[in-house]
Amino acid sequence: MLDGYRKYLPGKWGKSVPIVPVVRLHGVIGQTSPFRTGLTLSSVAQSLERAFSIKRAPAVALIVNSPGGSPVQARLIYTRIRALAEEHSKEVLVFIEDVAASGGYMIAIAGDEIIADPSSIVGSIGVVFPGSASPG
Repeated sequence: MLDGYRKYLPGKWGKSVPIVPVVRLHGVIGQTSPFRTGLTLSSVAQSLERAFSIKRAPAVALIVNSPGGSPVQARLIYTRIRALAEEHSKEVLVFIEDVAASGGYMIAIAGDEIIADPSSIVGSIGVVFPGSASPG
C-alpha cells in the first residue's frame, strides 16, 4: 500500500529529507456568511501558490475535510490545483480526514492519489436544491 509513497519518506543514515508542503482545506465550500468565509478560490489561492512554488518539493499534500457547498467554487479550486500541479510538475497527494463529500470530493479528486481512513465519509451524494417544486 505504501509503495507509491516510499519516495516521499526520509532516507536512511542522513540522506536528505524530502519536503512536502501541506495545505489544509477545511470547511464548507463557498461564502457561509458576511463574517465567516468558507473555502473559496480567493481564500485558498495564496496557500496553494506558496505550496506549489517550493522547488525542492516533489509533491504537495492537501488535507481535505469538507462536506461540500458551492459547486462553482469547488470546480474553481479543483481547476487551480490541477493547473498548478502541471505548471510546477508536482504530484498532488490528498489526505481525507472526516469527510470529503459533494464539492469536498470534487476537490479531493484533483489529487493524483487519495488516501482516506476507512471511517471517512467520501463521495458525492448529488445536489440538493431547497425550494418548492410546482407541477408542470
